[in-house]
Amino acid sequence: MKKLLIFVISLLCVTTTFAQTYYQPSRQNWSVGARVGSGFQAVAQYSFQNDNYIEGRIGMGWIDGNLAGKALTADFTILYNWRVFEMDWTPSIGVWFFDAGAGVNVGGRKDYAYVGAAGMARLGITFNDAPVTLSIDWTPIVGPNFRSYDHYETELKPVDGVVDPESGEPVMEMVTTRFERRTETGFRGMGFANFAITCTYNF
Repeated sequence: MKKLLIFVISLLCVTTTFAQTYYQPSRQNWSVGARVGSGFQAVAQYSFQNDNYIEGRIGMGWIDGNLAGKALTADFTILYNWRVFEMDWTPSIGVWFFDAGAGVNVGGRKDYAYVGAAGMARLGITFNDAPVTLSIDWTPIVGPNFRSYDHYETELKPVDGVVDPESGEPVMEMVTTRFERRTETGFRGMGFANFAITCTYNF
């Protein structure tokens, strides 16, 4: 995962350097990049004429608590985002903006899954001299998680035909008397800790 992250960041840096030389400002509809923070996701965005855009994220997120030492899970989010307003803070560098959005988040791995409604608040800048957007966002997710596990019921029973030679008492052993697969439902607390930085290349 570290090698993949280094590769993506290096690719974005090289692309940015190249674009600064050959980039001519025009309207770009597609953006692709990476989101790093609360997990790691590849990001794709499609912008409409009114600057609103659809955003898809796919990658890895964090499991609530601990699941047999496993911490990562597959994660997918789809959002519809609105351009709320733009700020002329650094006109020589780029256009600052604030976006908001809403959508759905799902994810899971063996014995663990979650689904929830997602919101999004994003502050970012699109640079004038390169087709690159850099932003920080908070994407809170409200919804349940589901954990499956094996449940055993045991009972202490005598071993047939075996007695303790000293006491004369039957030798006892723990025996599984019942087994079932159970599922627990809980609230996904990690959904509120969903902060990250996103860097995209616009084309």
